[in-house]
Amino acid sequence: MVSEKIVVGLDIGTSKIAAVIGEYEYSEDGRPRLEIIGAGTAVSDGVRNGAVINIAKTVDGITKAVEAAQQMCGRTVTEVICGLGGDHIEGCNSKGNIAIGAGTRRKTREVTPEDKARAIESASAVPGSEDRITVALDDREYIVDGHGNIKDPVNMTCTRLEAEVHIITGSRTVVNNIESCGEKAGYHVVRSFPNIKVLTRSVLTPEEKNSCVMIIDMGAGTTDVMIADECNACFTKVIPMGGNDITKDLASVLKLPVEIAEKIKINQVVCHESSLGAGNQQIVLPISTNGWADRVIYTQDACEIAKARVWEIFNEIYKSLKDTGYYKMITSGIVLTGGCADFPGICDFASEFFQLPVRVGKPLGLSGKAVAFAEPRYAAAVGLARLKFELDLASGENDAGRRHKTGFISRGEKGKNISRVGSWFKDIF
Repeated sequence: MVSEKIVVGLDIGTSKIAAVIGEYEYSEDGRPRLEIIGAGTAVSDGVRNGAVINIAKTVDGITKAVEAAQQMCGRTVTEVICGLGGDHIEGCNSKGNIAIGAGTRRKTREVTPEDKARAIESASAVPGSEDRITVALDDREYIVDGHGNIKDPVNMTCTRLEAEVHIITGSRTVVNNIESCGEKAGYHVVRSFPNIKVLTRSVLTPEEKNSCVMIIDMGAGTTDVMIADECNACFTKVIPMGGNDITKDLASVLKLPVEIAEKIKINQVVCHESSLGAGNQQIVLPISTNGWADRVIYTQDACEIAKARVWEIFNEIYKSLKDTGYYKMITSGIVLTGGCADFPGICDFASEFFQLPVRVGKPLGLSGKAVAFAEPRYAAAVGLARLKFELDLASGENDAGRRHKTGFISRGEKGKNISRVGSWFKDIF
C-alpha cells in the first residue's frame, strides 16, 4: 500500500537549488519506509556561501526546483524542510551536569527522561551573540557518578549526571532569510537543519553509521566538514572555499572569462594525474571566446591549477583537526560528497593527502526510478527528506518516550538557547 503522504527536502546552495520529494510506502508487514519519487534542480543566483543575497532570485530558484520535482512525480508540495550550509554554521562541544536525588533520604535515584533533558539543557547553555541560534544538537556521551562513555543514562541510579553535547549554531539572520524565501515561494517551512548533519542519513553505509567517519561536503561556496562517531557529531567545521574558487583560479591563471573557466572545470578538469589519460591533451576553447579561441590550453596545466586549490582546502581541514585528537578517531575513512566530489581523481588525491581510504558519497538505498538521483548533488536534499520522514514517525510518541528513544527535545520546552528553527534534537537511527 502506498500513502499519499509526502516529505520534501530543499537544499538551497550557492550554485544550485535541489528539491527532493519522498513518499511514504508501507511493506506487507506494515513497516513504513520512504521512497524517493521526484527531484528537481534550478540555478541558484541569489545565494552566496549559504547566505541569501537576493530574495527575489532565491524565491524564483526555489519555485523552479520544486515545480520540476512536482512535475516528475505528479504530487503537490505544500511544505518543505530546508537545509542550512555556509560559513555562518559553527560547531562546538560543551558539558553540563545536574544533581540527581538531591533532598531524598537515599540521595540517589534512577535517572528519568526529564533528568536527561535537564542535563542536555545544562550542557547547551553556551553563551553567544544575540544573532546565533542553535540549529542542531547531539548528546554524545553521559557520565554517571564519574563513569563515562554511557549512551543512555535513563533508569540508571546515581547522584550526579553529566552530559557532553555537540552544538551546531547558525546566524539567526541567515536562517530567517532562508526560511523567508521558502515561505515567499509558497511553501511552509517546517524546519531548518544543517546539511552536513543530514548527510549521515543519505551517504553512510550501515557499517559507517556504527563507526567513526569523516564527511567532507565540497560545495560551490564552502566546504563543510564533520567527524561523526556512530552518527553523532563530535567535530564540525566550515572552510570558506569551494568549487567556485577553483573556477576563479582557472580564470585568473589562464586569463579566461569566468564562464569559460567554469565549462573547463566541469568538462576537462581532473584532480589527480591518474585521471589525465594518455598524453597532455589540448583543451579546445569555444568559438565564443573570440580573441581566446586560438590559444592552446593543456589538461595538465588545468589539473595543476585545480589541484593546488583542492590541496589548500584539504590543508585547511587538516590544520583545523590536527590538534583536536579527533583525526585519530577516524576508523572508517572519509566520505567525500557535494558537487566537487564528481571531479575525476579527487578521491585518489584526498586519499594520498589524508592517508585514509576515501570514497564518493552518493545517496544510498534508492531503488527503481529513484536510482537516477543517486548523485552527490542530491545527497543533502535526500537526507533532509529522510530526516522529515523520521521526525514524522517519531511525532506520534509521547514527549517522554520521544526524548528517551530519539533524543529529540520538542519546541516549546523551556531553555534560554532553544531557538524557533532548531530546537534541540539528535540523529534518529
